[in-house]
Amino acid sequence: MNPSPWASYSFHFLEAVAEGGVLVVITSIMPMHPLTILLFTVSGFIINVYGHLGYELMPRKFRYSWWFEVVNTSVHHNLHHKKFRGNYGLYFRVWDRVMGTEHPDYVKEYDQLQERRFGHKQVYAR
Repeated sequence: MNPSPWASYSFHFLEAVAEGGVLVVITSIMPMHPLTILLFTVSGFIINVYGHLGYELMPRKFRYSWWFEVVNTSVHHNLHHKKFRGNYGLYFRVWDRVMGTEHPDYVKEYDQLQERRFGHKQVYAR
């Protein structure tokens, strides 16, 4: 079962404090323009909703780019909700890989979903 974008900010109170606290700590250490804080918050919101979208938006060529190795996809975070173990990162896939928490079926699940979306046509990166 895929998560819902409506649940993207449905978490424990202490997790909400930690999420918001990061911004307080950062702005206490480094003075920032209010627009920067707004853009940080809005981009975090968009990434969080995408992670919980339950639908993959990435184009076919994304799979064969270096971005695929670094950033998360909706499929990546869906596995976190489907299997309840691993794939904890919401922004960067690299952290789950470094910490050994990436689900071993991620690439296979991603490829299967994209094959259903686009058909079986191999695309190579340039």
